[in-house]
Amino acid sequence: MLRTEPESEYRTVTDPFRKCRLPEAETLAATGLYPYYLPVEGRPGGGEVVVGGRRVLMAGSNDYLALADDPRLKEAGAEALQRLGSGNSGSRVLNGTLALHETLERELAAFLGHEAAMVVSTGYQANLALSALFGPRDVLFADRRIHASLIDAARLGQATLRRYRHNDMTQLAGMLEAADPEAGAIVLTEGMFSVGGDLCDLPGIAKLAARHGARVVLDSAHDAGLLGAGGRGPPSTTACSRPWTCRR
Repeated sequence: MLRTEPESEYRTVTDPFRKCRLPEAETLAATGLYPYYLPVEGRPGGGEVVVGGRRVLMAGSNDYLALADDPRLKEAGAEALQRLGSGNSGSRVLNGTLALHETLERELAAFLGHEAAMVVSTGYQANLALSALFGPRDVLFADRRIHASLIDAARLGQATLRRYRHNDMTQLAGMLEAADPEAGAIVLTEGMFSVGGDLCDLPGIAKLAARHGARVVLDSAHDAGLLGAGGRGPPSTTACSRPWTCRR
């Protein structure tokens, strides 16, 4: 006779990590077509990297100014490594702030024409930190094509998120006009949009923000250092007041 296991007296539940399995990604990785997390083995320069023992052209880099291979930065980095070590031994807020950090932040703030600047490790971290500025009584008016990290910041800050059509100043004007006057109003946009490479209508946004008393948060990840007067981004060439809270 076949023996069967007795039926469990406990109710089982669905594995919550089941949704994280990606058989398609595993198939692509097995065929060498998976495009993510490719280990770079070397940087010979000239826009090339070594992957899998082959020199290939890096087409997805955001090193627009080729600073990663600048010999002056390499030399300064090596000197700082010898003088300060390979780590800060703590978080910035406790014991991990270096004099170099403060010098860089002062110079960046002066370069961009702002009161202050803070250097963080990644663009996502910078945008997520914006959640500290947002609250449940705030309404964020965001361009449809803003980066996902800005949306995450809005959710983490528990603010109300309203989206307007890409660069549609008419729709944005209507939304600001209808906004609760007791709520804080913040316009979220990118200087140069990371997906399409086009620019926001900064003069139009600044005009509407000034009219309605709104703040502007401008993500300059892809324009600072490249566009505007001396690489200071679109705000440096925009003839308007500067109502933004911050730039990333």
